Amino acid sequence: MKKTITQISLAILLPAISFAQVLIDNGPLINSPGAGAGGANVSNLHTGITTFGFGHAVTTGFRVADDFTIPAGATWNVDSMVFFAYQTGSTTTSTMNHVNWSIWDNSPAAGGQIIAGDTTANDLDGSYWSGIYRTTDVDLTNTQRPIMTNRIATVGLSLGAGTYWLAWQTGGSLASGPWVPPITITGVTNTGNALQFNPTNGTWADLVDGTLLEPQGLPFIMYGTAVTGINENQLAAGISVSPNPASEIMAVRVVSATGPVSIEVMNVHGQLVYSAVETRNTFAHNINVSKWSKGVYMVNLTAGEKKENRKVVVE
Repeated sequence: MKKTITQISLAILLPAISFAQVLIDNGPLINSPGAGAGGANVSNLHTGITTFGFGHAVTTGFRVADDFTIPAGATWNVDSMVFFAYQTGSTTTSTMNHVNWSIWDNSPAAGGQIIAGDTTANDLDGSYWSGIYRTTDVDLTNTQRPIMTNRIATVGLSLGAGTYWLAWQTGGSLASGPWVPPITITGVTNTGNALQFNPTNGTWADLVDGTLLEPQGLPFIMYGTAVTGINENQLAAGISVSPNPASEIMAVRVVSATGPVSIEVMNVHGQLVYSAVETRNTFAHNINVSKWSKGVYMVNLTAGEKKENRKVVVE
């Protein structure tokens, strides 16, 4: 299937960053490429979604978090991270002046502990306009909310296989926000499982749209190098699910599996929507998702007692 521009990684659409490979691109953020003022890309409200962005300002004490998974047998050496935020009324000259970040070994809402970073140090390494405006779906050329790319350097950060939570907080020189825009896919209203910290009651809660109350995910990018190699705990030497997002055919690719692989796909309600078994050690298993409901799915792979999972989006 030929990819549309909305399926192209945020890392390609943003200005180049002189670090290593993209380890994870937790987008997308753009759903109307080239439709904005002066041909800029646009991240616009859609399908009943009404929240432009979520509070995570240093001055308010709010912060946000989202999860990511490093595959079994892999180690990520993270050189930098990129976050996105805007202040209503700014120009395309960045007003961002602070980013602090922390990585947790489990959900902050479920007793997780900080294992890297902290909640106060300003690690902002550079900030510039992303080339994206946040708008409504009926005013795509509005320029009130230019989204900034906020980069931090994390040289020396090394993480082994597992699921982690990345939390962050942003500061800016204007009165509004800063606000973090959610993952944006036209027609998809449930895009993840991000959290927001409320300093008033000291608790983390699900990040949901203000009108539909649908759970939201947050875009961020990690750069660095991945060190991989099959070991006794791995299901296979290599696993990928692409394209992601998918709209027609989604391919599950496995290289050098340790045994027959059971493939199960679950929707956000935990319901099984697809299952199959592959007996080949190396394969590309195509799944037709063209009639599936739009949203987030989990692809679960099992070979004996070994398990892997991948989070995917159908649009």
